[in-house]
Amino acid sequence: MPTTESDKMSARSPTPPLKKMTKVISQAGSNVTGVVKRVEVHKDAFDTEEERNDAIFGYAIVFSVNALSCVSLLLFFLGWLTPLGEIDCELAFLILKGIIEAATGKLSVPLIFHHSIMIIGFVAVQYSWAVCYVWIVVHAQLVHIPFALRSLWRLMMPQLRLLSPQTQWMREIIDGAFWVTWMGLCGYRSLLIGIYSFWAVLNVDLSKGLLCLTCSCAIGLAFLDKAWTTAMWPKPKFESPMFLTGVRLFFTLGVIASVTVFGMDVYPEFFGKWENSALATRVCLANQLKVRGTTV
Repeated sequence: MPTTESDKMSARSPTPPLKKMTKVISQAGSNVTGVVKRVEVHKDAFDTEEERNDAIFGYAIVFSVNALSCVSLLLFFLGWLTPLGEIDCELAFLILKGIIEAATGKLSVPLIFHHSIMIIGFVAVQYSWAVCYVWIVVHAQLVHIPFALRSLWRLMMPQLRLLSPQTQWMREIIDGAFWVTWMGLCGYRSLLIGIYSFWAVLNVDLSKGLLCLTCSCAIGLAFLDKAWTTAMWPKPKFESPMFLTGVRLFFTLGVIASVTVFGMDVYPEFFGKWENSALATRVCLANQLKVRGTTV
């Protein structure tokens, strides 16, 4: 094949570095887009046995990782695991879960946002003063209880044929347990993070930027919880007065719990003293920090 003058010029002229870098970034972006979904997708029908087995494997792994988180939380509340030790376990579980979600096609933009907030919390508690707030990050991990129940509920769907039709009543019980714990935590964790962050911004001599970031994370979590609740909302139960009353009740109880925990911890003169040493934020700050205009 004859070589033209333009071919010779092309061969002599290397690709400009900026153009080459842009091309690499574009290819990487395409690859990431192929892995990350805009929203989390769950199939209710499977065309092949291979698809069914893949779904079973994916849900089983996600359930197992969330169950491990529940075990570490139990050890924390029993006093057998320190707050920082529990957070270290959660970080290991997070990495494992992220790899699995990417490999099974379950990684989505909302999940990445949720995982990023966990990483921000992990980084924040590495500061010496933030040891006073480690327990709040641990309490935020309680969301893995409903996540574990949801994965188990998906594993029990009739299309996966792991249970006989006679045992499907167990799935209804797990669904009810999921909505009780999920709505309670929707009212608890975001508000708890937001209240403490806002209070610290106003009263504590700390890094304002970091505290504003954690406050923003609380707002982001609240919107994410709302979006996930809307996506998971069971349409046939929407008209059920019992279901609506139950989810509203447990959401309200979650809100009351977060306000009560904060009040008993920071303002015991009004709410009463909280005896749990894991919630000694006020005492911890008195030992480590200078609080503006207040006595701790």
